[in-house]
Amino acid sequence: MLLLIALFSFWTVERNRLWQDPVAFWKTVRPRRPGKARPFINLSVAYRERGDHAQAIAAAQTAIRLDPRFVNGFFALGSAYLEQGDLDLAIATFQDVLHRMPDYADVYNALASATCAKVCSLRRLRHCGRTCVSILTISGHWSTWRPSNHIREGIGRR
Repeated sequence: MLLLIALFSFWTVERNRLWQDPVAFWKTVRPRRPGKARPFINLSVAYRERGDHAQAIAAAQTAIRLDPRFVNGFFALGSAYLEQGDLDLAIATFQDVLHRMPDYADVYNALASATCAKVCSLRRLRHCGRTCVSILTISGHWSTWRPSNHIREGIGRR
């Protein structure tokens, strides 16, 4: 009985270690769910949160290949492009999500964030007003998108 308790305790500790690293966790889930898109979407999110955009994009593309009807894969791909700073691809991907699922509310916010980030990055300061800053702040992308200081200063002077 003690051996059984020790064995289960060991497995519990090992599994808890995996939960501390989302990338490692979702990598262990993938083989258990072959052909499923969701583990790859969650792996994409974990990579994106870690700042590994290339891996996030690859995982999202795998999810899309596995289930092209599951729009969360496209949303994860667009989010990875946005975080990477590839605004044109992010905008195109988010527009594709809207075409596939027009009532997906989160994509409107993400599309607005990507569009505002693009407008601000093009140094069109008079068009990059408080609305864009508010959208980027509310969506959480303001802290990850790094405009040059003169853009931030130009926005702050409004």
